[in-house]
Amino acid sequence: GALRNLASEAAHQARMLEQEPEQADTSALALILAAMRAHPHSARVQEHACGCLRNLAEQAEQGGAVLAEAGGVRAVLAALEGHAWDARVQEEACGALRHLAFNRRARELMVREGAVGRVVAAMEQHPWQEGVQLEALGALRIVALEAGGVVAEEGGLNGILLAMAEHVASAAVQEEGCGALRNLSAGEEAMRRAIEAAQGVGAVLVAMKGHAWHAGVQEEACAALRNLAMEPEGLRRVARKGAALVVRTALKGHPEHAG
Repeated sequence: GALRNLASEAAHQARMLEQEPEQADTSALALILAAMRAHPHSARVQEHACGCLRNLAEQAEQGGAVLAEAGGVRAVLAALEGHAWDARVQEEACGALRHLAFNRRARELMVREGAVGRVVAAMEQHPWQEGVQLEALGALRIVALEAGGVVAEEGGLNGILLAMAEHVASAAVQEEGCGALRNLSAGEEAMRRAIEAAQGVGAVLVAMKGHAWHAGVQEEACAALRNLAMEPEGLRRVARKGAALVVRTALKGHPEHAG
């Protein structure tokens, strides 16, 4: 009855803001967060509100910091946890975290609040939903730049490789996956060894072979291989997988691509 009508109206308001993000301001942010708090059990309210937060974080200057300080990170995490089996909520929530993560303060809060574990859980619960995997990979990719250890501890490395294996035909997933491996492998040698032990080199080469004409995939994959070959032993491990021939093919196929 009345509660359903209120929930529908809140979802409608959030949808309108999502479609017209240029009209969003701090009062809109307050409305969105209030709707999420008032209707925690409505999947559609949470879905559209997360979509709106995603757009605000993406388009507003310093949007990630403003959203984090206003409680946006916690609101998105609550949506992820409260609607774990709703793929649409999971996709929009992971997308919101992905764009929030571009801001350092928001990214640090995400790590402290356990966002990495929630993103990995979303990947595990919706392995065949390409949209969920793509947004989750994007979030892990950014966080991995400064918190690669947390990503690995929370099962992120396994999640990345499973996503790449399940969506081998998706250039977008392969590009994000290779990008995430690139950022993970930019840290300590132990992480590079862990990636190699988990067959990460093979996953990167499969992506390159399967998407030979996709410049984005080739660029991220080559960068990941470069990192994995940073130490002499790493170089030998990568070479044993036949990476040299695949990289040469990529260079020939994209002579005009600076990346």
